[in-house]
Amino acid sequence: MSRGLWMLVAAVAVGCVDEKSIDDSGLDAADGGEDGGEDGGEESCEVEPVAYDYDDQDGWIDDAPDCGGSAQSPIDLQTGAFVEGEGPVLSFGYGPTPIHIINNGHSVEFEVEAGTSSLRMDGADWELKQFHFHTPSEHTVDGANLAGEMHLVHSNGDALAVVAVFLVDGKASPWLDGAGWADLPTAPGECLEVDGEIDPGALFGGELVGDFADAIHYEGSLTTPPCSEGVQWFVLGQILELSTDQLDTLAAAYTGNNRDPQPTNDRPLLYDANWAE
Repeated sequence: MSRGLWMLVAAVAVGCVDEKSIDDSGLDAADGGEDGGEDGGEESCEVEPVAYDYDDQDGWIDDAPDCGGSAQSPIDLQTGAFVEGEGPVLSFGYGPTPIHIINNGHSVEFEVEAGTSSLRMDGADWELKQFHFHTPSEHTVDGANLAGEMHLVHSNGDALAVVAVFLVDGKASPWLDGAGWADLPTAPGECLEVDGEIDPGALFGGELVGDFADAIHYEGSLTTPPCSEGVQWFVLGQILELSTDQLDTLAAAYTGNNRDPQPTNDRPLLYDANWAE
């Protein structure tokens, strides 16, 4: 498998601003309140917003000792350190889900209705719980951030697997434009209900740019407290293009909600995960 796409990702990353502005997204999920109306609207959610101080990330360990662990995420993806080999056998079974967006105090998060989407890994199903966004990216490529990063969070009992997709400045994403993106809730504790559905499966139906098989697999952690380890990470070489306006909309809600890269500590970065379309 060619690493050409990863070279492209690295080139894009070098051109991105590598500075933090302000204030991640954990894996907390919560149900919202009443429907926002025929066209949807912002409302108060049944979620207790949780904020993290991204200017004092070293302080996280005071309340969450696992944040000082040896297998933390995110990490810097050094393209020269990728190890060729087959990872877990993966396939996606994503379907449409109602549009319910929450501002959880540290990210904008799309909730996924139970039973609508799953990731199959080595014969076991991992349910897609939610997906959320970071600006700029949490993982870096050869030392540089990209414009943003989306995390699709899956659960199998107490175990978690996250598929990460880099966001880059380019053409507008119709997938997000049709899902209330222009009206993202910007205040912690707010949510947005929009009539209609969003289909995460559309990502692999033409939204992502690049080779489906170009992915990096490694074992890491949550990127916010409690920083629990044992999370299976799959960082795609495919990228999702957003327009400048779409990126500005995201930044208006959160920017700088990215944890700094953590030591790799000789963890293998397994290139070319064994994807089954």
